[in-house]
Amino acid sequence: MSQIFIDLGIPKPSEESDFARLGIRLSVSLLDTQLARQKEDLRNFRNQAAFCAAINTLIASIFSSFLSQLDWKVSYIGSFLSLPVSLWFVLFLISGSLIHTILIIIAFEKGTFDLNTDYILHQVKGKKGLEETLQHLAENGSLFFDANEVIIGRTRSRLVYALLFAFAQIPAWLFYIVSAI
Repeated sequence: MSQIFIDLGIPKPSEESDFARLGIRLSVSLLDTQLARQKEDLRNFRNQAAFCAAINTLIASIFSSFLSQLDWKVSYIGSFLSLPVSLWFVLFLISGSLIHTILIIIAFEKGTFDLNTDYILHQVKGKKGLEETLQHLAENGSLFFDANEVIIGRTRSRLVYALLFAFAQIPAWLFYIVSAI
């Protein structure tokens, strides 16, 4: 056990209370690092969602421009509500991908990625102990971490659905083009 402290450059605790204090400080430091990593993960998912929106619109643009260059008849369409089922399916896929992308980019669920500095200042003004303050921050940070993992999991799922809807457009567009010619 003392080898771990030597490897980390941490002095070996002399008493059990020193070990507890050191453990609390290490957990707060670790939680701060983990929360920062979660924030970066969520930022990366949002960047990937923006890329997914670009892919979605690129696929839709390519196939719709291909349709405009074909000499196909649109007279059977009639009105908006009497569109062919294959086109409704294409529109559903485009919309589904965009909706999931929007849900990722616009943060409807708020996560907590920083420890509460106001609490620390309040504790200092109230002349509370440092160890008590750090223990409270460690407990809150653990709760924040768990809640953030749920948000990140939902974001990951939405990104997968957005990509599936975007790439599922390709066979749907091909089916619509073949049926429209």
